[in-house]
Amino acid sequence: MLWAELAFAAILQSRSRRGLIFLENARRSCPEQDAAALKGRIHSLSASLHRVAGNLRKARSASEKAAEVLDGCEESYLTGSAYSMLGHILAALGRSL
Repeated sequence: MLWAELAFAAILQSRSRRGLIFLENARRSCPEQDAAALKGRIHSLSASLHRVAGNLRKARSASEKAAEVLDGCEESYLTGSAYSMLGHILAALGRSL
């Protein structure tokens, strides 16, 4: 999905506000059915963008949602990435899993 790719590019450029706008568009255009991997990726990207912006609470929330959505998904590499992001954010908050 183009919106998610644009958001990823915004992460690389540290442009969190722009990336979050792209992700909002991605959420609105995401199909309701058979899109668990895409929804999880959108939440994971959102967690990364909130992390870049310094909003760790929103990053934690998005990261937890990404892990929850991807946990039952066939895309196992995305699940591992989501849990890794969650651990990274929790460490930044001074907490543990």
